[in-house]
Amino acid sequence: TPQPYMDVIFRDRKPVESINLSHEVRLQQDSTSLTITYDAIELNKVPAATFQLPAEVKSLLPPPVAEPDQEDE
Repeated sequence: TPQPYMDVIFRDRKPVESINLSHEVRLQQDSTSLTITYDAIELNKVPAATFQLPAEVKSLLPPPVAEPDQEDE
């Protein structure tokens, strides 16, 4: 049986700060399509601490594996 597929097409690339981002995304499957157009895109300034694991989660992790010493060849 053929697997369903959907084409995702990113268009209208414009600079947002120092990154080129697509301001239009088109989803297409057979004869049906949907286009999403962004008038404006902003990048959020997120503190690094936002991505730190909570202490309760860190306590569940195994201890880190030490990196082997690498000798210069």
